[in-house]
Amino acid sequence: MSHGACFPLWRAKAPDWDAYVDAPFVRALADGSLPRSAFLTYLAQDYLFLIHFARAWRWPS
Repeated sequence: MSHGACFPLWRAKAPDWDAYVDAPFVRALADGSLPRSAFLTYLAQDYLFLIHFARAWRWPS
């Protein structure tokens, strides 16, 4: 399965997709009202996640 095919399949099987994308945190992140400290915590966690995600999700050689 190609990398681009995974996301649509995952989204189709997520029964609470609307709840994920309409969560208060996501809305505040989108409209700029998220407190700075919460944003910086999110940014640090996302950075660590992406480092480990990249190690696990390797492109075919």
